[in-house]
Amino acid sequence: MAGLNARAAALGRPHRAVLVAGHPRHSVLDRVRERLQIPLVETRVVRTPSGILASEIIGKRGPLADAQAFVIGTTRPGSVDDDFLKNVAILQALSISSVRDIVLFLLHTPYGRQDRKAKTREPVSNALMHQFLASLTHWGAVGVIDDRLVGIGERAILSRTVILDRHSPQDGITMMPIESITGVRLLAEFFRQRPGQFPFENIWVTPTDAGGTRAARIFAQSLFQGFPGWESHLLSMLKVRVPNPVSRLYGEIPPGRVSQAIVIIFDDMVDTGGTIESAVHALEEKGVNPRQIWVATIHALYSGNALERFQALGLGGIVVTNSTQLEVARLPEGTLTVEVAPVVTAAIERSVLGVSFEGLEGIAYYV
Repeated sequence: MAGLNARAAALGRPHRAVLVAGHPRHSVLDRVRERLQIPLVETRVVRTPSGILASEIIGKRGPLADAQAFVIGTTRPGSVDDDFLKNVAILQALSISSVRDIVLFLLHTPYGRQDRKAKTREPVSNALMHQFLASLTHWGAVGVIDDRLVGIGERAILSRTVILDRHSPQDGITMMPIESITGVRLLAEFFRQRPGQFPFENIWVTPTDAGGTRAARIFAQSLFQGFPGWESHLLSMLKVRVPNPVSRLYGEIPPGRVSQAIVIIFDDMVDTGGTIESAVHALEEKGVNPRQIWVATIHALYSGNALERFQALGLGGIVVTNSTQLEVARLPEGTLTVEVAPVVTAAIERSVLGVSFEGLEGIAYYV
């Protein structure tokens, strides 16, 4: 197959695409470059002895001239602020490198879980981070010409941001141009590819709480494609904090099927593991064997004592994406990783070819 830029030129699309390594350098880059056959530009961000960030483009800048630059970055547990600002520093270096526009792919969104007020006048850090990114997408100053509001002065640094599975997709809280992509169906395909180990008739799916019901339903729909009566295999969970999470399972696994039941707990993000632990205990109360319980999640953080907590649960397995790119040593034993490169590749391809992102969530294949 011809490279992406060759296909775009054949369609009359005038600008070339180039991949740019964000921070930290993600393994997704090499898979995307291999599939799309487009240039990859490396970057470097260092701190000076005084603590100031300094970024630079490594090597020749020729591929960047009048190109559409796709920056792939993420944030890691324990270094969210540092990773986020280093990606911003890379954006600034690109903005003075003659690129046409810049698209930032965030494979894990900073402050994704801190997105609502739990009490009056509580600051919402996620809104602040969105406002900061939004400031990079607007002109430094505006003016009115012929009754039209136009940008003047400094050019915008960032064209738009593409985010993988935000904890709560609240587009209305920001003026920032956002596109959303998801790895939910990639996780579902992992289980579909193993029918001998995961026969549909023995699988049940549950979220960890009411807020995760929609995402768990999407996961179940993808998992049970073509399986009649699949909705009866979708359970629900209610979580209360008193002060630690306590979960209650709703929905029924037929009594005669409990011993064979394989339950997949789906959550978009695993942080300290307290909510998962509570959900596992709720399933145990219904007679489900922990070795028959699996966890599927997009963003694996494993903060605090999460590693020890998961080891003690004795689960059948954990399936995560590589969005946060954690080292193997920081993953619980038995963790299996699904690559998010397919959906990132498809999103870049659609951007360059001028195709809408609508329906992109339907992409589901395992690499």
